[in-house]
Amino acid sequence: MADTGSRKTASITRAILSKKPRVLLLHPQDGDGLTLLGQLRRIGANVDMEWPPPQDIRTGIDLVFLAILPDVQEINYRWLHQHPPPIISVTSFESPTIIDEALRIGVMGMLTAPIHANGLLTALIMALHHAKQYKKSAERLARMESKMAHAHFVDDAKHIFMRMHQLSESDAYELLRSQAMTCRLPIEDAARDIVNADKILNQVLNIKMKKMND
Repeated sequence: MADTGSRKTASITRAILSKKPRVLLLHPQDGDGLTLLGQLRRIGANVDMEWPPPQDIRTGIDLVFLAILPDVQEINYRWLHQHPPPIISVTSFESPTIIDEALRIGVMGMLTAPIHANGLLTALIMALHHAKQYKKSAERLARMESKMAHAHFVDDAKHIFMRMHQLSESDAYELLRSQAMTCRLPIEDAARDIVNADKILNQVLNIKMKKMND
């Protein structure tokens, strides 16, 4: 059982490393920064190093290593508010202030200087893997929320079919589902289109009736 788990973990690690993750290292070019740069390149990452940190970073970055200095106040770079890549913080001094700031900006790992090879690969793989899982979960949740938000369209569309074609509720739903499949749309999207079309038709008929009465 242990071997199976090891093989599975190794396959995840190899898959991540095979993509040569694009890493942005935001750290002063001191001993720790240069050590980290060398270790990341040995792992196989494509690394760019900058200091001081920019307000904006280029697209396509998979992971950021961000130095948090002992005199840190509030870190507020623009890229932190623009769906940033996962962040691993690097600090030479542990304190409640530094830890709180790391938590506030949402880091997924923390390295403490002096930098060593041990633990670096683990931190990198964990951050990238968990970021990917988090993104999948967020997308799944967004789809569920969208589906729930548009669920009333399904009921409205069923009642339109029931009224127009004298169908039972179950038959109206099957007709709606069939039309959604034919149009290759989610049933909620097909239902929304039907409801909107019905509204437009009713508006047109009301205008015609008003003109006739005038």
